[in-house]
Amino acid sequence: MRTLVKLVKSTKLGVRMILKIFLSVLLCAPLLACPNDEKTPKIEGTANPEKFPTPDPDEALLATIQYPEEMTARVYAREPDALNVTAIAFDEKNRLYLSETHRFDRGIEDNRRNQHWLRDDIALTSTSERLAMYRKHEGVKPLSYYTEHSDKIRVLVDEDADGKLDKSQIFADGFNDPLDGTAAGIFAANGKVYFACIPHVWMIEDNDSDLKADKRESLQEGYGISVSLSG
Repeated sequence: MRTLVKLVKSTKLGVRMILKIFLSVLLCAPLLACPNDEKTPKIEGTANPEKFPTPDPDEALLATIQYPEEMTARVYAREPDALNVTAIAFDEKNRLYLSETHRFDRGIEDNRRNQHWLRDDIALTSTSERLAMYRKHEGVKPLSYYTEHSDKIRVLVDEDADGKLDKSQIFADGFNDPLDGTAAGIFAANGKVYFACIPHVWMIEDNDSDLKADKRESLQEGYGISVSLSG
């Protein structure tokens, strides 16, 4: 306002004209401050829409690792062939399965950023009650928010046994129920993949050997009753 008064005194413009200019600036300010409403593309399949910085050479990564002189080390896989990996497991055919989480802080919540439901969260006794809590607070975050991104299982294959990655593809996804995540455990044996992704422990099978899951069965359910704190 002091600037406006000085402007009136130092110019020949009338007070009404100055006020019109001032109001025009105020009206335009919200338009200038509007954030970009475009949502980050959902990660699906083997394509990765996220942009990565120029990667360091493999040699620079290996230089950060200490290992005995009689051993050798080389980079087998890196982004985007492996993303947000939380656990790994080899099967009997030397294929490497990865559990990946893509829902952290965008579907998998933390009470430090959700103080509005703290009392409700402390009182939870089951995963069904946690889902009911999400519904209760849909005014803050709609239920669709929790299903936008999916945790996944990826499989990496060295097809010619030369120690180099030949194929990276999604083995199973669709772990984007509001209660899902974090995906944090995986084990592969006897043609089956066992996958720990809150609230389930899954047994997943590939019946036609195309490295894509055909059947999944929940062996246990009920983990992750509360949101609590992550990390």
